[in-house]
Amino acid sequence: MVQASNAPHRNGFWHRGFNLVLPLAWMGIIFLFSTDSFSGSRTSRLIGPLLHWLFPGSDAAFLDSLHFAIRKFGHLSEYAILAGLWYRSLGGGLFKPQWPSRKRALVAGTICLLFAMSDEWHQTMTHHRTGHLTDVALDTLGAWVTLACLHLKHSISERGT
Repeated sequence: MVQASNAPHRNGFWHRGFNLVLPLAWMGIIFLFSTDSFSGSRTSRLIGPLLHWLFPGSDAAFLDSLHFAIRKFGHLSEYAILAGLWYRSLGGGLFKPQWPSRKRALVAGTICLLFAMSDEWHQTMTHHRTGHLTDVALDTLGAWVTLACLHLKHSISERGT
């Protein structure tokens, strides 16, 4: 008689699928962020009053620069998250045998780079957005810094055990 286990099936189909859904869902969110609804003029309607409240009496040029910096930080952070999700997904039993950390980082970084390029290309087809190579560079920087940290952490933990 086979007894059912209450332990989660970490390498089962559903677990592997869930690990794949997370980065794909985040890519969908990034795609949404690159629509006209999140253009600079639209986000300034939300961020502008908050910046005026945080920095009363500041001139418009300062607040515009701060808004610009916040938007560029968004590029770094959203691709840092995407890279981490892909790194996790590629090591979470999605592929057998499990890929080493360096290969996971390279594949995750390549996925992020290709998606950043396609995302900026997508923005060229919207009315209120433009695609910029500098944004691809920021996206890729955010991804690679995260992947370097994850690879380093993984390498250190392997040496410690």
